[in-house]
Amino acid sequence: MAALVDSLRYDPFYVTITEEFSDNEARRRQALARYFDYSMSEGGRVGRLVVWPDPAVGAAVWLLPARDVCTRRRGEGKS
Repeated sequence: MAALVDSLRYDPFYVTITEEFSDNEARRRQALARYFDYSMSEGGRVGRLVVWPDPAVGAAVWLLPARDVCTRRRGEGKS
């Protein structure tokens, strides 16, 4: 998780969503880690999650379009 926090902490989107912690870097890093943990969990449930064999190296998360998520939740489209 630290690799994600380190690589994205200055991205404008992540700076914006953690603005309330801008005066406390430790809390900001914790908030980012929680956000990434949730995002990875969500990607595993309703999208695609790929984690490098050494999770410290990196991961990729994709969310499916809403129509695909609804289909998956209803159990349609299963082979």
